[in-house]
Amino acid sequence: MKKIYISAFIILCLIPLIGSFTDNHNTSKENNVPKPVFATAEGINLKFGLELNTWFERNFGFRNAMIEAENTLTEAIFGAVPDGDVIVGKDGWLFYKDTLDDYLGTNVLTDEQIGRIAAFLKDMQTWCEERNIKFAFTVAPNKNSLYPEYMPYYYIKNNNKGNLEHLSEALKENNVNYIDLYTPFSQSNDILYHKLDTHWNNKGAAFAHDIIMKYLKKDFKKYSNESYKTVNNFEGDIYSMLHPLGSEKDENIYYDRKLSFEYTSHVNEDNSNNNITTENTLASGGIIMYRDSFGNALLPFMAEDFGRGHFLKTQPYEMYFAEKENADFFIIEIAERNIPSLLKYQISKEENIK
Repeated sequence: MKKIYISAFIILCLIPLIGSFTDNHNTSKENNVPKPVFATAEGINLKFGLELNTWFERNFGFRNAMIEAENTLTEAIFGAVPDGDVIVGKDGWLFYKDTLDDYLGTNVLTDEQIGRIAAFLKDMQTWCEERNIKFAFTVAPNKNSLYPEYMPYYYIKNNNKGNLEHLSEALKENNVNYIDLYTPFSQSNDILYHKLDTHWNNKGAAFAHDIIMKYLKKDFKKYSNESYKTVNNFEGDIYSMLHPLGSEKDENIYYDRKLSFEYTSHVNEDNSNNNITTENTLASGGIIMYRDSFGNALLPFMAEDFGRGHFLKTQPYEMYFAEKENADFFIIEIAERNIPSLLKYQISKEENIK
């Protein structure tokens, strides 16, 4: 009997290992880690052990099925998944846990750190102004900053200024061209963000586009009165974290207006590439826009209004691109939760020719 128990225990332990090579359900972006290679033409991979450990943690057999079962059970019993990356809110709304400090007003940046970011952006603006390039900076608000009524009741906010409020005040004091998205978004009666995703939906992206273009004082056609259809086909990123095998879809907005711009570089279906170029023969001017994942949905709306567009996610901020490509506008878009990352960003004002 003892041998049977031991054999059964060993078999159970081996199931995840065997499944790592046979289970094809690890489909989430988090798990997209390539299998390590022990040796290449250049020699032995000295980091093979660490890479193998990382790969196995993300891809062990039936991982997603186990996560799905645990989260479904925990959510059903407690109404929350306290130890994960996802906050389960009211009425099916999901929030990214990395935004919790912003929401609660905890672990915020110091006055000195905010000042450094403001000075950094002011330096970029001065460089652009010296070359007759319009500079502007904008922040995509966190979802729970706009829809706190859907957050769980047990997260109690304090009276501290959040990073966004603190930075916006510093930018105003330093006369930095700041495009405020939070105020008009918070005043809108429309649902501008996905329930199952961290980002704004296409209506939110179009709304942000209208605000940005109005600030830039460039010709554009507003989307506020455009007809659209609603389709239940969007795969939410935080829903996939919570339910990697789930099939629930989120609503998204698709405008009837046909766009005339064209991509002049390779582009993924979701515009997630680090470097995307566009052109529109029916529009004028050029734009350099550094963006994060919120810029994926925003990109088509912005590209439509410029003859030449260059949309980047890479760092450092390559200022010389604006001069090299004869751009008229240099825009930076960043998510509220990523404001602290500006402390480590650098500016490259001259092309590094090797």
